[in-house]
Amino acid sequence: MQLHGNGKLMSRGQDAVRDVKVRIENEQLVILDTDNSETIYQSEYQNLKVSEPLGSIPCDVLLSDGNHISLDRDDPVCRFLLEQKNSVFHLVDKLERSKRYWLPALVLVPILFYLLINVVVPGAARSVAHILPVSFLHNVDQESIEFIAEHVLDETEISEQTQRLINDDFDYMLQRLQLNQYPYDLRFYKSEAFGANAFALPGGTIVVTDDLVNLFAEQPQVISAILLHEIAHVEHRHGMQAMAESLATTLLLSYFFGDLQGMAELFSGTALTVIQNNFSRDLEAEADDFALEGLDRLDRSADDFAKAMQGLFEQQGDAADEDNLGKYFSTHPALIERINKAKRAAEKQTH
Repeated sequence: MQLHGNGKLMSRGQDAVRDVKVRIENEQLVILDTDNSETIYQSEYQNLKVSEPLGSIPCDVLLSDGNHISLDRDDPVCRFLLEQKNSVFHLVDKLERSKRYWLPALVLVPILFYLLINVVVPGAARSVAHILPVSFLHNVDQESIEFIAEHVLDETEISEQTQRLINDDFDYMLQRLQLNQYPYDLRFYKSEAFGANAFALPGGTIVVTDDLVNLFAEQPQVISAILLHEIAHVEHRHGMQAMAESLATTLLLSYFFGDLQGMAELFSGTALTVIQNNFSRDLEAEADDFALEGLDRLDRSADDFAKAMQGLFEQQGDAADEDNLGKYFSTHPALIERINKAKRAAEKQTH
């Protein structure tokens, strides 16, 4: 069997491109000079690395000497090499060339992408997050808090008495709700970077800033409501879920858009931000639900959580108001939505 074709030879380390003839004979790929038909290269084609062409892009053949030869995707030598490499190529090539498959593909690919992002990735991330042992999460906490404390946290100025009161109620909530899986550690820090805030690390370390304590100094029950929200992040392993989702989403978008340039790169970067923030908003909403349910089990009013969100809303001012576009780039649900949700929960408690 003999197959003949034409290609462009690219020598390693050189910019020059050389037109050549190619042929398949006796299980060998032979490359010939177009002018004098002198053999330039010869090797068994089974040892060659062939990249599958995308659309009308030529296929690339890596030779054993490090040089490359570019072949048109319709070139008989290219098609032969691809068929030898991968039997699936027949099906893929047929789908790419048939117009009757284009419309179904335009519909099915976005649906598949949506299911991957909204169903498969979150489910897989949740499973992976809950497989990790608590000891591993504790080690993550140790390293994380050391790094954060060194760069953006300062020694607290909250009095020991106030810290003790908050800690006592924190321990009471853990005991009453029977939350004993994690070695919870409540810490207080001053931080200009975080402002009035609280955050939880995966292994049970919860940080409360001085500004948050001072903001609700006259409403300690509000601080407890916020702590329930942070406890939820630990109990549901939101931190590890977010990391797994971020990694999986990055890999997916790199797979879909990795070979494209320009606008595709811009789109993939923006899409990654929107998708990851959507994950974050879902986790925050789940933590809000946990906090509201916890307040109910503790015979406390869900209005405590509403007051917490209201206080943060008033402190943020204009920054708390999000337009329809801005919400897609936010990592948290809109504060006004969270306030209304908590108020609805409080109303149900009174009936």
